Amino acid sequence: MKQSSRDHHTAYKYAVTPIALFLLLTSVTDLNAAPGPNVIVIYADDLGYGDLGCFGHPTIKTPALDQMAAEGMKFTQFYSAAPVCTPSRAALLTGRYPIRSGMCSDKRRVLFPNSGGGIPASEVTLAEALKAAGYKTACIGKWHLGHLPQFLPTNNGFDSYFGIPYSNDMDRVADRKHGRSIFLKPEVKFWNVPLMRDTEVVEQPADQTTITKRYTEETIKLIQQNKQQPFFIYLAHNMPHVPLFRSSEFQDKSRRGLYGDVIEEIDWSVGQVLQELKTQGLDQNTIVWFCSDNGPWLIFNEQGGSAGLLRDGKGSTWEGGMREPTRRQTDAGCRHCISFCNEEFLKSLPEIIKYSRTTSFVNCMSWNFELEIEHQKQGLIDFHLYQTEHSYEQVSKKLKEHDIYRPLFFKPYFHADEFPYIDNRPMDKFRFGRISRNDSEKFGREQLWIYETMTAPVTKEGLILGWGANTERKFGTRPAEYIQALPEGALTQRAFYTQCEAIIMTTDTFENLPRIGFEAMASGSILIVDNRGGWKLEVEDGVTGWLCNDGREFVYKASRCAFEFEERNQMRLAALNKLQNEWGLQPAMDSWSQVFEQWETLTKKNSLTAFPA
Repeated sequence: MKQSSRDHHTAYKYAVTPIALFLLLTSVTDLNAAPGPNVIVIYADDLGYGDLGCFGHPTIKTPALDQMAAEGMKFTQFYSAAPVCTPSRAALLTGRYPIRSGMCSDKRRVLFPNSGGGIPASEVTLAEALKAAGYKTACIGKWHLGHLPQFLPTNNGFDSYFGIPYSNDMDRVADRKHGRSIFLKPEVKFWNVPLMRDTEVVEQPADQTTITKRYTEETIKLIQQNKQQPFFIYLAHNMPHVPLFRSSEFQDKSRRGLYGDVIEEIDWSVGQVLQELKTQGLDQNTIVWFCSDNGPWLIFNEQGGSAGLLRDGKGSTWEGGMREPTRRQTDAGCRHCISFCNEEFLKSLPEIIKYSRTTSFVNCMSWNFELEIEHQKQGLIDFHLYQTEHSYEQVSKKLKEHDIYRPLFFKPYFHADEFPYIDNRPMDKFRFGRISRNDSEKFGREQLWIYETMTAPVTKEGLILGWGANTERKFGTRPAEYIQALPEGALTQRAFYTQCEAIIMTTDTFENLPRIGFEAMASGSILIVDNRGGWKLEVEDGVTGWLCNDGREFVYKASRCAFEFEERNQMRLAALNKLQNEWGLQPAMDSWSQVFEQWETLTKKNSLTAFPA
């Protein structure tokens, strides 16, 4: 079924950056179904927002991409995670901001041929996730996430690799005194970039005049070879990154000169891929995405592209550097669309359901959104997902009153590597703290009294992160001198845990499943918290931390923690083990697999149609 062309400037505005997660959750969720859907991600390099016909370019002809936009979805507010190559590609394949994966730097913004690093082994790529679900995976083209063997695609979830491992302007051998002049009339011999097959160099320098054509041929071959099984192909063109090269068939074809020739050959490539899918009878079950890693490299003038009406280009965080021309072609249809506590999703839901078989809303709060109730009344939300039984109990009452109510449960995944375990803490003082948003309700009324009353065998030293004027008005005083009270954001969360042996915090609000608890468990900080809500799931009283029913119990258990050194060491290790076993990657994946199975069962049981009439 063909989808009508639409500019999705609202519906997907806040769900476009982590494309890997978006693909997984909206397109490939029924992994146990047979077959597919197949997924092809086509990624250009340095393509500008205004460089395609369907995005307004007056002279560059892109009929294949224009048709793709007309038959599928055209995203007009799709943002990359970074304005340069390496970090944006890391985000594409992991669904995580580059700062979280470590694929960014304030010294060298991208990897070079002399770089020793690459994508961490701990990162789960889209290819790894799909390969585990039975997909054949292939990477074709520019990689740029590390050229050493351990960082290459074949060690990060891809069954095969054919391409240039970094940008095509690296390994320059031309005389530097010529500066940018060599880009005006580029020759293959000016750059010694390698072309690789899996982990072996098969051509150096790579003949870039035929590189787009050869990437296309490789993609078509893989489609033919894997038509009987679901596949994921990541086709990452080296073009239109300078130096610009095109095959002889496209020489002087465009009215926009060399740059236009390159774009029109990429468009030809897209057309060849789409046609092959039709030839093999796979167009009804294949999702094709087209996007760019960042904006145009404007400093190269006519050799660079155009950001259209947007400001600036590559290297800039203005929209011209990060807002990308993006489209999605699919006759398979969006299987499931999920949102996590996002009011923009709820506002746009009437539009979203035109393109989705089912919709799911994850409420991580302890209260209902007004639009959540309204959309449930209208039958626009097919499933509600919860992390805990008590969050379900808090918000389900009003939802049950309206039509069919389908609650499902999943386990969240906490990436513990972001908060390394801290061993060998100093024992000269007993250091404790609390952390929260700058919200006075987050502070229990007995908080300061607990700190003052508890005892320790050494000097007490406290740290409060999230103190503000409202909090001070609530207590009518500031904490004692041995307690440092800082505003929210004055210290990184990671730095906070390095300074706190224990997290002693009570609150006047209901905590659903506090991320703070996971951070403390990963860091080795003992939790001494309220005996209610999500704390009861995270803390096993007397084993992984302490649960308290009132202020006096807080005082007793905090004092015990201060005096019993060996006991708290055992608790720290027990808490870390609990975190890994209950909220690690595997438990989360297992729980989501169950959710997907339940989706399919309930969808079939209730005869939900693929698309609304």
